[in-house]
Amino acid sequence: MHVATGLASAIRRSRCPKGYVTARGCANQAIAELRLRAGDDAAAYLKVMKRADGVELEAVDGTVRARNFSIGECFTAEVDLKSAGDADRWGLGRVPDLYYRIPPERWFWRPWQIDPESSIRFELPDGWSASVPWTPTGNRSYRLGATPRDWPAQTAFGRFPEHTLALPGGQLRVALLPLVDATVQERMFDWFRSNSALLLSNDGRLPLRDTQVLIVPLPGMSSPVPWGQVSRGGAAAVTLFVGAAAGREGWQADWTLAHELAHLQHPYLGDRGRWLAEGLGSYYQNVWRARHGDFSATEGWRRLDAGFARGRADGPGPALELAGGRGSTMRVYWSGAAYWLESDLALRAHGSSLDAALAAFRDAHLPSARAWEPSEFIAALDQTQPAAGLSARYRKYAALRDFPDLSDSYKTLGLNPDGLPDGDLPAHPLRDAIMRPPGAVSLTANRDAVRR
Repeated sequence: MHVATGLASAIRRSRCPKGYVTARGCANQAIAELRLRAGDDAAAYLKVMKRADGVELEAVDGTVRARNFSIGECFTAEVDLKSAGDADRWGLGRVPDLYYRIPPERWFWRPWQIDPESSIRFELPDGWSASVPWTPTGNRSYRLGATPRDWPAQTAFGRFPEHTLALPGGQLRVALLPLVDATVQERMFDWFRSNSALLLSNDGRLPLRDTQVLIVPLPGMSSPVPWGQVSRGGAAAVTLFVGAAAGREGWQADWTLAHELAHLQHPYLGDRGRWLAEGLGSYYQNVWRARHGDFSATEGWRRLDAGFARGRADGPGPALELAGGRGSTMRVYWSGAAYWLESDLALRAHGSSLDAALAAFRDAHLPSARAWEPSEFIAALDQTQPAAGLSARYRKYAALRDFPDLSDSYKTLGLNPDGLPDGDLPAHPLRDAIMRPPGAVSLTANRDAVRR
């Protein structure tokens, strides 16, 4: 059922057993049949749910139903956060008295449909904070938005500060779980803060007005950033698993952060669009880092060339078909990066650029609360400069069984298709422009722009 005027919920740890959370939801209109659902396994952690009159509600096949719900009537759900945290496959779901990292699908019982303006408010113990994907509206309240209820998301509650990085066009809300000592946490945050300006690399503005960033330190791990993920439930969010033993030098040398941040430029494209999404991340992880000064323009081209070689060696098959599985990773990622390189060149040949096309898409369509068909996304980009032929190129690339032939593009860039020479590449207007940061934009995050 549709809750036209909103649903308000609160999460609280006071007045309930330690390791439990009580969520309360109230309706602002009469509902003939209220249907509540969380994730598929949420019933395992639901201890009890009751109506205002004390009548218990039972989850049947993962759904709780309540008939004749009155205006202003509330339900309460008591959820075992301890067990939900222990279910984390990596053992990082909780540390007693420090934090819980629980996806909302395990605790957030909500109507099947809600008004986008519905809100959620958190009541937490003193010294505790919340890291959630929803849009903050003040006083620990958040707008839930209209993304589908089954889209993945991350929530964390615990003894950690949430830092707000204010950058042109919006803000990043950054939380680090307290898995390492304060000194390492500060170093890790400084690394992220200085690299957050990667997001300004296209036109000096953030892709989104508000983004949750959750950093999960991994004590003793030397791999810098073994895993990162963008989730879009509630709103877009970035989760980074960071090896604490790698240190600043190791974190700075890793590409994962740039790759994940690049995903904030596009909407959810589904499995069929995975090659486009991962290709965009693979392209910009090298372009953005060269623009940011992590390495030279020559090194950026060498890394792109090496990626194309890996994709070429990963075997044949149409990218559109391969993207639906989880094999042929190099073929999927780097055929997508090849598409974006050639699209960037085509746009620049007609007075635009991929940077400009994505900025126009951002202004018109982001944030987006729905899934986009890959062809629909490309068609929207195509509208910025139809002569560049992005849609025709998409159809061609989607059907290719072999890795794209980039020889013509390499010649346009002044590169030898058979391999890049040793040493620095000579100056080349087009090639250098791609790796050059936007004019008059500082790519160094301002330390004073941090609010805690």
